[in-house]
Amino acid sequence: MIKIIDAKADLSIQVHPDDEYAALVENGSFGKTECWYILDCDKDAKIVIGHNAKDKEELKAMIKDKKWDDLIRLSPIKKGDFF
Repeated sequence: MIKIIDAKADLSIQVHPDDEYAALVENGSFGKTECWYILDCDKDAKIVIGHNAKDKEELKAMIKDKKWDDLIRLSPIKKGDFF
């Protein structure tokens, strides 16, 4: 499936299971893979790729304490980038 998204505003942050987690928790399903190709973007645009928590406990604490700026990993992007 291919989607073209015109993201002028922030999109929701989504979490997709890997194959191991999906096999255990989602009735043997495969995890979800996803990639992004940047067709065009503003000069100062960024993408959220992952998080900065060192482990599950730190992730829980950062979410509980709403430390979003510390948790969310932002990466600058430019036209033609592929993630």
